[in-house]
Amino acid sequence: MVTISQFALIIPVFNDRKSCAVLLDQIAALLDGQDWRICFIDDGSTMDCPLLSDLTKPRLIGAILRLPHNMGHQAAIACGIGYVAANWPGRNAVIMDADGEDRPEAVPSLLSHLEQDKLCAVVAERQRRSEDLRFRLFYLIYKGLFRVLTGHKVDFGNFMVLSWPTVDRLASMHQIWLHLPGALVASRVPRKSVPTERGKRYEGESRMSFISLAVHGMRALMVFVETVLMRLIIGGVALMAMWLVLAAVALGLKMTGNASPGWFTTIIGVFAVMVVQALGVFAALLILAGTARRQILRNASKAYLDSVASVETTASH
Repeated sequence: MVTISQFALIIPVFNDRKSCAVLLDQIAALLDGQDWRICFIDDGSTMDCPLLSDLTKPRLIGAILRLPHNMGHQAAIACGIGYVAANWPGRNAVIMDADGEDRPEAVPSLLSHLEQDKLCAVVAERQRRSEDLRFRLFYLIYKGLFRVLTGHKVDFGNFMVLSWPTVDRLASMHQIWLHLPGALVASRVPRKSVPTERGKRYEGESRMSFISLAVHGMRALMVFVETVLMRLIIGGVALMAMWLVLAAVALGLKMTGNASPGWFTTIIGVFAVMVVQALGVFAALLILAGTARRQILRNASKAYLDSVASVETTASH
């Protein structure tokens, strides 16, 4: 039986105080006075910043982490995980957005599947997607490409429940600053999927553009950068082997007089250009990956507080 008082909610927020107020009222009604800790991460909001009074009004306990600038959704969640691990040890975590699409009433269903004293994660699996055709087509292509390049599949988002041992493990992983679902897969923590319905936004429209989604997908690939690079290199070697075979065939046809004038030179030239381009792309990827990895490790070596400008807590914190 899951004890509700053992949980902390990690909620990133950017310019969305109205949604936070609605969400907190729903959480307060759900808890019925029981003790949950709320960790808001204000991701450098420029307007409609969440206030500590938004927590104290419904008599909730928790903290607001103020980031110095907009660091991005995944970095905000990483700060929240680091804060919970350092300041609320022993607590399991619920990670959700504040906009209403992650429905608070779905949380008890997720919690019921959690093994809280073991490495365990329960992720929300969307039963159907409401995005437009372009997004769904891109997402289908992306999932196939991700599976080919990494050998894994990531078909869930940030709405999840983590046991305390999992919170502690993820807090030590630099990959959570890039892409939380990808980091969870990389952590090899056993996970369960629970079908959930997507809720309706409390306020406004989604600010996530198609380019932002593409960047988010690229960051998931960066979690598995070594695997991706190795598979690309293997693909390049296969391409070069194919070029050598075709070059041998073209040479054989030329030597036997079965090739038309200029055909051999054209075929060899085309495939040579393809191989040189492939080698150039691999070299660039290796350089970029090495640079990115050094930067990631440098960021991960810092404590979460190095990315937090200030922390505001309720009186009962």
